[in-house]
Amino acid sequence: FRSDIVVTAQGRVQSLQDVPVAVSVVGGADIQRTNLANLEDVTNRLPSVKVAPAPAADFVVIRGVGSSLNPGFEQSVGTFVDGVYRGRARATRAALFDIERLEVLKGPQTTFFGNNTIAGALNITTRKPGHSLEANGTAFYAPNFDEYVLEAGVSVPLNDSLGVRVAGRASGMKGYIYNTNLDQNFPKKNDKIGRVSLRWDPSSEFTLDARFDYGRMKTRTGGYELYNCPPPAGYGAAAGPCARYLAFTGGPVDDQLNWQNAGNRSLNDYEFKEAELKGEVHLGRHSLILTSGYFRHSALVAQDVMPIPANEGGNVFTGADVGTIIGTNEKFEQFSQEIRLASPDEGLISYMAGGYWASTDMSVELYQTLYFVPFGRFSGGEYNAGTPVVAHSNNREKSQTVSAFAAATVRPTDNIRLNLGLRYTQVSKNASRSADVGTSNFAFPSDATYVLGNATTQANLLPIIGFPAGNFADPNRKDSKLMPSVSLQYDVTGDVMAYASYTKGFKAGGYAAYGSSNNSFAPENVDAYETGIKASLFDRKLTLNIAGFYSKYRDLQEAATVILSGGNSIQIVGNVASSSSKGIEVSASLRPVEGLTLSSEVAYLDAKYLDYPGGPCTTLQKLAMPVGCTRNLAGERRAFAPKWSGNVNARYKAQLTDSLVLGMERSEEHTS
Repeated sequence: FRSDIVVTAQGRVQSLQDVPVAVSVVGGADIQRTNLANLEDVTNRLPSVKVAPAPAADFVVIRGVGSSLNPGFEQSVGTFVDGVYRGRARATRAALFDIERLEVLKGPQTTFFGNNTIAGALNITTRKPGHSLEANGTAFYAPNFDEYVLEAGVSVPLNDSLGVRVAGRASGMKGYIYNTNLDQNFPKKNDKIGRVSLRWDPSSEFTLDARFDYGRMKTRTGGYELYNCPPPAGYGAAAGPCARYLAFTGGPVDDQLNWQNAGNRSLNDYEFKEAELKGEVHLGRHSLILTSGYFRHSALVAQDVMPIPANEGGNVFTGADVGTIIGTNEKFEQFSQEIRLASPDEGLISYMAGGYWASTDMSVELYQTLYFVPFGRFSGGEYNAGTPVVAHSNNREKSQTVSAFAAATVRPTDNIRLNLGLRYTQVSKNASRSADVGTSNFAFPSDATYVLGNATTQANLLPIIGFPAGNFADPNRKDSKLMPSVSLQYDVTGDVMAYASYTKGFKAGGYAAYGSSNNSFAPENVDAYETGIKASLFDRKLTLNIAGFYSKYRDLQEAATVILSGGNSIQIVGNVASSSSKGIEVSASLRPVEGLTLSSEVAYLDAKYLDYPGGPCTTLQKLAMPVGCTRNLAGERRAFAPKWSGNVNARYKAQLTDSLVLGMERSEEHTS
């Protein structure tokens, strides 16, 4: 009645229904047909999954677990493209283009991917050139936002054994939020991405794949929407920028969430390059696979976090064109190499073993303007109250990852499979940092506009603004872990499989890569349990998958924001908490008649802190205790962890003629 959905969640091409892991699969054709331009759009439709951009680092969260907002954290949810690991969260912006499928694996993934992850994986398979001439293309335009997408690809066979594919996409928009201060709509986007890939298979014993990707994404925004200015009852009188804004305008201001704002300009430019060379050699009935990867990106972010016009109270300097800019320039480069040997997936015992090596180099430069308070008067004489003060920092981190892994499947009977996995990982890091304070003109600060303050200014202002000077206390660290996993599968019938699994996961420690913190942090660990059923019923017209899970995380790596006496906020990074994630996920797909598909995914999630004694305070608590306020977040839900989330989808497709197809689709997503 239908073909199986295939995945590579265990390092082999397998049917989704045979894999003892909770996996959501989205086909590349579905992504292209529904105009889902990035991972953020796709994950909005998947329960218990969230990808969201942010100024310091992007959120990538599965089952309420993800890395906090600091570029120095390893990724709790890893992104893999054709087996190549992309080591930082911002790389998810480059991950969804001309693909065959996206697999979202939930829970720790320690054995079958080059780099182990502690909360899940986004496993992406790109389209490969074939042995025949193929072309595809889509065009989309929405006049209300001037949004457009143009995408096309062509595969050309150069000879009987060599094929090439070229694909590209251009997209953009002129915005849907009106900025009354700038008299423009935002965000404005202009994205371009392209890929060239080759496949050479001169014989049945050897295949070589190569590809090169390049992308550039530019976004201009008009700031945040202002909310609750003046504050509601119980929060006290308006103060700071809000009070200045009300005084300047002489009356009420727009402080509602209504797709309209009056903030200041911000920008986000992202550029990446990726190259991969992957060879597979068949040694008898075994396969030897070698994967070499290179990834590099640069991200320039200048985010004005003040939702008030700069020259109407957003800062204390009349005529300034920005409020409080947090500008970062992140550069990241990675080389990786993996080798694995796989036996045939049959017989009493099948196995896979290999090794992985990766070397990374990351730098993060930060400029933070402090224009909302006249910090210059505290400099000790070099500056005055009218001097715009800027904090500046440079962070550098180099790392090397070495790991070895092995997996085996034992089949004592025809309907029982015991899966064993083991990975040893060692991560070595060297880091350095510096921090200083100076001044700049009112443009976005940069190396060209920043002027360093004298020694007295450094001594007086750095403690006030919360930027500790100097390097990390111990700039070298080495973390290692042995991570076992085990799962048991039982075929209840030929169409129903039950499984149970245990996995020990690990995420390496490291260093804060943000100017307001010189903290280092230790590894994070998890013990994860999962049980489930995968069934194909009624002559495979109904597919029903159910998974229950429980994971306990220890030594959580978190970034918390603290307010200093001068009004500046700083970020504190460390191992601060323990948490648990438990719940049930159900997915179903029904095909009652030819051409009609009804599907749904629903998740119940309880992801909360078990203990977090130094957690950040609420706004009211900060008002009562502006400096040094903390609270224990034990029992509180984690971010991006809705209790209920899910989607329903109905799709109908009819073949009208040999070359004409009618398609209709309706989808709904809900979160509570």
